[in-house]
Amino acid sequence: MLENLKGDPQAVRRAGEQLPYCRLLKRERERGANRGVEGTPTVFVNEQKLEAPSANELVDAITNAKG
Repeated sequence: MLENLKGDPQAVRRAGEQLPYCRLLKRERERGANRGVEGTPTVFVNEQKLEAPSANELVDAITNAKG
């Protein structure tokens, strides 16, 4: 697709592998994998893992966590 925009795919790949935020993304990916995240969106509310929650499920989990 990038070729259609007359971009340099190798430059994009290098930037994606070398920019400082990529280290952060890699650490966060590892952190998620260690917590059992297998896909997005995955949300944790007080350590309760919600995989692809609906808006209502997320609101309910937050409300219940607040007590």
